[in-house]
Amino acid sequence: MSTLGLRIIGSLLFLLPVLTSAKQPIICVIHAKVIPSQKYGAPKTEYTHLKNDGRPMLLVGIDIVSSRVVGSSKHRQQQHYCQSLIGQKKDIYLSGSFDPNDIQIHLGDELKLKHLHLSAKQYPFWPDFYYPLTDHS
Repeated sequence: MSTLGLRIIGSLLFLLPVLTSAKQPIICVIHAKVIPSQKYGAPKTEYTHLKNDGRPMLLVGIDIVSSRVVGSSKHRQQQHYCQSLIGQKKDIYLSGSFDPNDIQIHLGDELKLKHLHLSAKQYPFWPDFYYPLTDHS
């Protein structure tokens, strides 16, 4: 085998751990109660630097009542992360487009959310996404 071929194989072997260690998102289903956010007394739409599609996101405060891993993941890290969310109170932006004049989420409402947690070191550099789920989801 040529020296070039050995260098290519060596480079691939060097990069293999980096490529295989790229973290997959942790996906949890969260049940939470809507509480006041740190900025506002009630859910409010805001334009954020987190996305730039020209549509506002809904800022809400939540108190996480329960959380579980989506699917039958055997990874302890994923199970531990989802379990660690229980009892936390945090401000979140709900992903999606929300009309500032038609907010359907109010203080005291119970929400079922899909939560994706990504590494903040990888694109899109925004680690937490929250999507409202319906009973049909």
